[in-house]
Amino acid sequence: MGRLKKRLILVCLLLLMFSSTGIAYARGMLNGELCHIDAETIIEGDLFVFCGELTIAGRVEGSVLGGARIAVITGHVEGSIYLFGGELDVSGTIGKDIHYAGLIMNVEPTVTFEHERGSIISANFSNTIHSGSVVPGNITNLGYQLVVDGIVGGELNFWGSALDISGSVGEDVFATVGNAESTGTSSQIETLLIPFFDVELNDPGLVITETGTITGTLDYTGPTAGMIQGEVKEGVIYTSTTPELGGTPVQQSARSLQRYLGVVLREFTSLAFIGVLCVSFIPRYMQTPVRLLQMRPLSSLGIGLLSFILSFPIVVIIAVISLILILLLSLLPLDNVVLFSGIVLGLANIGGASIFYFTAIYITRVVVALALGRFLLRVLIRQRLILEESSWRYLALSMAFGVVLLSILGAIPVIGWGFNALALFLGLGAILSALRMQYRKLRNNTPPPRTPMTMTRFTPDMMPQLPYLPEQARQFAPPLIDESPGLDGPGMDNLPEGFNWWGEND
Repeated sequence: MGRLKKRLILVCLLLLMFSSTGIAYARGMLNGELCHIDAETIIEGDLFVFCGELTIAGRVEGSVLGGARIAVITGHVEGSIYLFGGELDVSGTIGKDIHYAGLIMNVEPTVTFEHERGSIISANFSNTIHSGSVVPGNITNLGYQLVVDGIVGGELNFWGSALDISGSVGEDVFATVGNAESTGTSSQIETLLIPFFDVELNDPGLVITETGTITGTLDYTGPTAGMIQGEVKEGVIYTSTTPELGGTPVQQSARSLQRYLGVVLREFTSLAFIGVLCVSFIPRYMQTPVRLLQMRPLSSLGIGLLSFILSFPIVVIIAVISLILILLLSLLPLDNVVLFSGIVLGLANIGGASIFYFTAIYITRVVVALALGRFLLRVLIRQRLILEESSWRYLALSMAFGVVLLSILGAIPVIGWGFNALALFLGLGAILSALRMQYRKLRNNTPPPRTPMTMTRFTPDMMPQLPYLPEQARQFAPPLIDESPGLDGPGMDNLPEGFNWWGEND
């Protein structure tokens, strides 16, 4: 369990190795197709780069962050390196660690790590530690191949296909490698990469040459055993991923049961982990898909099946459109815009597809597991358990029952994939139906835009006018007569005696 925990921690660190760049404040910035820092140049603070070809021969008093298609570091970087791109060659002095995501990485013999535990964390296609180079700390690598011809002072962790060790490793080695019997794979891949990068690939499998030494333990997993000619002082632990054949019927049944239980445990662990996160953080959003799944299962199944089938051509079409857009932009003399647009579109396409298929593979089955768990609680337990359906305890129990049942059914040989596919389509249809219903609700609740007020001229039906003849004036009612009119108004001080208002007689 300790090794498994350590591996999980290392995987999380590898996936989040760029997260720490957010605390750095870039005081210097390079942007362009050709970025060059001369040997006499000193950059104060951190350096942010976004270049086609980057060359650092001077001194950077902080860390280097950003991306470059080709990066060559021969100078002095007092901090760490956080880069992504196509190729990275390091032959200078590094203050702390190297973090790199890309295609090819070369650590040259002249490289120097100032920190006593300077390490390398990388996710790239090929990583080579050349002979004569010294990495005092650990190496954590995810990619196709890792070639260690130099010295590694710490631990080595590798997840990929080909691992070749001709140098020395000061601590343990944990590796997952490919099938050593699949020859010719490297030459086929080289044919694709040679027009763009100068790289020499090895065939899959583990190879430790006569000059290779491992001070600690070698613990590796793969379809076939590796070729170990060097010295491993603490022993070798090999775990085969190929099912064992032969033996008595009892032994074969025991191995089959062991493999089945292993698949059940793996499915249960992944679904339970995601289910706990969903129930803990988004319990309200899990209720609507479950209710829709219970009310309209056939509709959810059809929507999920059609959406999953259409997702593949949609992803391809979006990728082709993005590629065409990048090609059109490349016709313009704007290299920075092309590079930035390519990175943004690539991240958007990869991120969008990853989110969709992660939801389709895991979240959908969690929704189905929650629905199954509710059904089991109602049928099996009935009145023995009095809980509100919206309570966290009820959701957790439902999730646990459903995950166990779905893991058992999904791990059945031959037909297990059918249960997983059915759960995928049902859950995906329910989630998409819930999103569609939420969109309709938001659209209906949105108030209509206000009608702009326009000033209109009022035209009465009849223009008011004074009567022209006395006969017309007599048709109108006279105004109210004040019996005691005020004598202080204009013209009231010189009226003749006997004057009557409106010609009336007393």
